Amino acid sequence: MPLPREATSDDAALLARLLRESFEEYRGRLEPPSSAHGKTEAAVRRELEDHHVWYGRLGYQLLSQGTHPGFPAPTFLVLEKHLCVE
Repeated sequence: MPLPREATSDDAALLARLLRESFEEYRGRLEPPSSAHGKTEAAVRRELEDHHVWYGRLGYQLLSQGTHPGFPAPTFLVLEKHLCVE
């Protein structure tokens, strides 16, 4: 079994399928409806790239990454942003 790794835009088709399948049981039961039902590979690619760019534009920098108990690879990122007070 391969070790978990951070998803990249190369995984977009798989991620889109997983999102759609995972939320299928909630179709018609959520208000407002989940956007996961219509996820496409293109949307997931854009969101993966935009996510890192968006935080960077807000002034955040990657400080470290961590791993939750029971996982062999990083499961979260710690971002840092310096604030100024006048």
